[in-house]
Amino acid sequence: MGSPLHALRWLACLAFACAACSSAAPSAERFFVTATPPSAQPVTTAPSPPTIAPSGEIGQLLTRIPVVPALPNVSGYDRSCSPGRGCVFGPAWKDVERTGCDTRNRVLADQLRRVEFKPGTGDCKVVSGLLDDPYSGTTIPFTSADPRAVEIDHVFALGRAWDAGAAAWPVDKRVLFANDTENLLAVSGDLNQSKSDSGPGTWLPPNASFACPFVMRYLRVAAKWQLRISADDRAVAMSTCA
Repeated sequence: MGSPLHALRWLACLAFACAACSSAAPSAERFFVTATPPSAQPVTTAPSPPTIAPSGEIGQLLTRIPVVPALPNVSGYDRSCSPGRGCVFGPAWKDVERTGCDTRNRVLADQLRRVEFKPGTGDCKVVSGLLDDPYSGTTIPFTSADPRAVEIDHVFALGRAWDAGAAAWPVDKRVLFANDTENLLAVSGDLNQSKSDSGPGTWLPPNASFACPFVMRYLRVAAKWQLRISADDRAVAMSTCA
């Protein structure tokens, strides 16, 4: 055996070598990767497409018109005049502009071709003419002997206007509305009857080329008189004209 001094030197070298090995060896923690559980992974949601607002005149009109899910059914509407109650929209075709000619005959004179008047009425009472019917796209002869062939339609129907806000108006305002020529069209009597009190949400003219003009007239009247429209009216208006 060597000397005690040699043994001590050998032990010191051994200890230094072990310490070096220990410090050089990577710990188990350096190889441990913490995984994020699937439930904690961030979820990426695709952005919703932007809502496209209608532009042009229809967009401007729709910003001015109150829209409700559906029009209420307001009691009290009666187009005919009842004793003691009078007429909720006044007597039919009143001469509100004081021209000496009632509203119905003024509309017929404005919208028919080849108009003939009854003699002695100051070119007021229309007795015949031809209508280029916007609802059907056909030409319809009109004679006073068959007045049902051509009728005057309220584009925003009176019964619908009653439910859309007119029920709360004074009678004088309802009379003016019923005779507003911006809301009146000479049309096929049959199609006027089929339309009844409908709005664009449930009825459009069979003549497809007049669908958008019909809708735009309806909206202009609603905006002018601040009448409510239904959500279906709005949706059809946007799909038809936007």
